[in-house]
Amino acid sequence: MRNSDHYNGLAVDIVALNGGGRCDRAWRGITRLARWAEPRQNRPVPPFRWVGYNGDAGHGCGHHLHLSWQHADARQFQLAEWVEVFPVKLQAVSDHPRAKRIKPKGATKPAPSGPPGGVSTIHSGGISARGD
Repeated sequence: MRNSDHYNGLAVDIVALNGGGRCDRAWRGITRLARWAEPRQNRPVPPFRWVGYNGDAGHGCGHHLHLSWQHADARQFQLAEWVEVFPVKLQAVSDHPRAKRIKPKGATKPAPSGPPGGVSTIHSGGISARGD
């Protein structure tokens, strides 16, 4: 399908493990997941962008559940700059109720130098969509 989130690694299709192509008891968990992700038709809950199941052509119980996540715009076969996996409220680490700075016993070595925490800037492994 053209412009599918699958091409960017931003969507999954889920089928029943032992389903026989019919909507039977093997689909119960998948149907619950679909209702959780989209309690009302065409109104997915974050972090989902689109949920394809009962009521969507080519999707549904006995066929497959499609889940795609909210993400930054990205050209086909390119990684998105960001993907929302679970909605979170941004707050400073020091403001977090469980953020207590405790120095471990016997800790005398300084912290290693390097880039600050957060997003890694190291790229390793894999193959680009362009093949280079």
